[in-house]
Amino acid sequence: MKQRIRHLGEVFRHGGDEFVWVINKTSSSNTNLNTELTTIIGEIEKSIQESWPTVGISYGIVNGQEGQNHNSVLEKADRLMYEHKVAKKSPIQTPLA
Repeated sequence: MKQRIRHLGEVFRHGGDEFVWVINKTSSSNTNLNTELTTIIGEIEKSIQESWPTVGISYGIVNGQEGQNHNSVLEKADRLMYEHKVAKKSPIQTPLA
């Protein structure tokens, strides 16, 4: 993971299986940056699943300016990560014909 994202920032372990990725990149568009991060995370997840097919990555992406301080930013990222985890486990609902 560190090798794949080294050019964008640093990764820190934050608990047993949780990591914080601090991005040093600024962008004129948060949408473009979020898309780039989501793509990279998907590539990392796919690589991990080659060895451990049942393992997945859940994440929350937060801009540092979205919180009053680092604790509020981490809290928001944590909440978004759990929402992502729940959404991944929910069965996909298909409309009945």
